[in-house]
This record gives sequence, structure tokens and C-alpha cells, in this order.
Amino acid sequence: MNTQNLTRQSLVNQPIATYRTLRLSLAILAILFPIILAMGAYLRAGLPLAGSISEYYHYFDVVKQEFGKGVMRDALVGLLCGQATLLFAYKGFTRLEDYALNIAGVMAVGLAVTPMRWPSPSAFDPFSPHGAFAAAFFVSIAYVCIWRAKDTLPLIADEKLRKNYARIYKILGASMIVLPLVIWGLLYYLPLKKSVIFFIEVGSVYTFATYWLVKSSEAKISGLDKKAAAGELTVSQHGIKDMFRDLPVQQSGSVEN
Repeated sequence: MNTQNLTRQSLVNQPIATYRTLRLSLAILAILFPIILAMGAYLRAGLPLAGSISEYYHYFDVVKQEFGKGVMRDALVGLLCGQATLLFAYKGFTRLEDYALNIAGVMAVGLAVTPMRWPSPSAFDPFSPHGAFAAAFFVSIAYVCIWRAKDTLPLIADEKLRKNYARIYKILGASMIVLPLVIWGLLYYLPLKKSVIFFIEVGSVYTFATYWLVKSSEAKISGLDKKAAAGELTVSQHGIKDMFRDLPVQQSGSVEN
């Protein structure tokens, strides 16, 4: 067979598909996270809903409360490490976005390797290592939502659509901060004895998933991934001092307002 006559396949869509897959994987893994834990514990050990997502590390027998023998412990650690890996693999469109996502990845690993105390403390304990890692994770993602997500919006021609996306990102970022604060406050009154905390945590996780779905929608509309893969995008030089400044990503040849 004369290989010179074969049609050559273009690989221009490979980096585009990679970015889309990473975003979709982050969203799907987050959506499945609480479902896998809750259903797994019920199907494998007949356990009712736990008081929180973190409790599944230990959750084995409601009476014995055996430390570190949670029936879904490995799944919890694996899912958190999976999210951390995806966050590391995803490269932000600015250096600051990349830093924040990497920090969130480190915090996810921290959540996996420093489980909540068990049995849960009878007194309010707001400064546990596990809680600190969780807070830092959501703050990192909130920063990306509020300050960095809008950096790519100038690539959308429709001004009204740009504003809508910017508004959604701010709402998601605010939710990333407010929902963990609600959990922190409820721990004082309901120290992991009521599953209401579990559902608020699910809300936080699903807010995280929603961000990646919205970002995928934005990228599809603006052609963000295609333009990035073609080397058509630029961003101004920036550093830590610019962490609260707008850093608009623009197509080569465009003029910054």
C-alpha cells in the first residue's frame, strides 16, 4: 500500500477536545461524588445518609463508630485525589488562574489525607486541619469564579451575553464562600447529627460542578479552546500583585479598551 496517498488526519482538534474533556470530567466527578458515597454506603453496608460528606471516611457502623474503617473511605480519598489531578492538569488562561487551580488541587489532596476527627467532637471545633483544607479549597475556586473566569469574556462579541456570564460567575463565586460559611455556622448547633449539613455540602460541590459546565458553555460560544490551540490569544504580563485586576484574554491583533 502506498502510504503517501493516504489522507492525513488533522490533529487541530486534539487540544480542544482535551480542554473540553477536562472541564466535563471535573463537573461529572463532582456531580457523582456525593451520589457514589451515599449509594455505596447504603448498598454495601445498609447505612443511612451520613451527617456530612467528610463523615464517609469513617462511616462504618453507627453503634461501634470504628475509627478509620469507613466502608466508603477508599472511594472518598480516590474521588478527592481524582479531582486534584484534574485541577492540576487543567492549565488556566492566566498565570493567576493556574496558581489558584493548583492551590485548589493541593487543598483537595489535603482533604483526602487529613480526615475529619472521629467520633465527631461534641464541642464546636472550627479550626480542624480538615476544615481548614476545605475552606481553602472553596476560597481558591471562589477566587477563580469571581476574578479570573471573566478574563476570557472579551472573546464573546455579544455584550449582553458577556454581562450574563460575568453575573453567573459572581453568583457561583459568592456561593462558594457563603455555603461553607453556612456549614461552619450550623456545626455549632448541629455537630454532624443532622443530614442537613450533608445537603448543604452537596450544594457546595454542585456549585463547583456548575462552574465547569458554565465555563464549557462560554468556551464553546467564544471559540476559546480553538483560538488558544491556534496560538491566537494573548494576555498582558502579570504577577501576584495583579491578582485582583482584570486580565482580559484577547485575540491577537485586537485592541484593548
